[in-house]
Amino acid sequence: MGNVIGLTNKASVDTYRVIWSDGTTFDLPTPQIELKYTEEDLQLEAWRDEAGYLHKVEARKMLHKVELTWPYLSDDELALIRRACKTQEYFKFQFYCDAVGTQGFLDEAYSGDLTMTLYSLRYGEGEWIDVHLSIIER
Repeated sequence: MGNVIGLTNKASVDTYRVIWSDGTTFDLPTPQIELKYTEEDLQLEAWRDEAGYLHKVEARKMLHKVELTWPYLSDDELALIRRACKTQEYFKFQFYCDAVGTQGFLDEAYSGDLTMTLYSLRYGEGEWIDVHLSIIER
C-alpha cells in the first residue's frame, strides 16, 4: 500500500516520476491542467435493505488515484509516457504539484487506460491533444 507523504517535505519543482523495480526512473512531462488526486473506497457490492439502511461490502478503503491530463504532447513525450507506464505492470510513482499542494508516493501503482486524440501529423511526427492517464494504487 502506498504512503502519502506529508506536505512539509515539499519538492522544489513539480515532479511526476515513475520508478521501475530495477531503479530506472522516468520524469513524465508536467501536466498543464490541474492535477486530480482522489482517495476512493473500492466496493464490491452496496445495497439498501427494506428499512433504507445502506450496507456495503468493501474490498479496500482509501485507494489512491492520480489523474494526469496533458492538453498537448509531442510524439516523443507520448512515447516516454507509454514506455514508463505501460512497459512494467507495476511501478512506484512519486508526484508533487505546487499549485494544488498535493504530494505523495505510491509504493505499488499501475496505469489505467492511456487516451489521446491525434491533432495533426507534421513531417511524419504526431501531435497529440487531450492526453489522459490515471495512476492507480495497487
